[in-house]
Amino acid sequence: MIGEVTPASQRAACLGINASLGTLAGLIAPALMGHFVGNAGGVAEGFRHGFTVLGCVLVPSGLLGVWLMHPERSVRRLQRLSPASASDTPMNVAAAPSRGEEAA
Repeated sequence: MIGEVTPASQRAACLGINASLGTLAGLIAPALMGHFVGNAGGVAEGFRHGFTVLGCVLVPSGLLGVWLMHPERSVRRLQRLSPASASDTPMNVAAAPSRGEEAA
């Protein structure tokens, strides 16, 4: 998704930011689950609380993300912001021949 809406000149930075945020979540999640398990009356109860909180955060976040994603609108907005590099987005080069095909 990020690669489709970001100009090629900014694509690496945006993909790097996305990867770092995903890695950060992977660092925080075990500590947070350990907090729930350690402060509960039992291990099973701690995991139940942890997964309940996780579900209560992930379901609304996922629905919000699906509701807010509009790749075409993002491409148009990015084209207005950087007209020089707007022509290098994948959605604009869909008609270009692939590597195996020759240009007519």
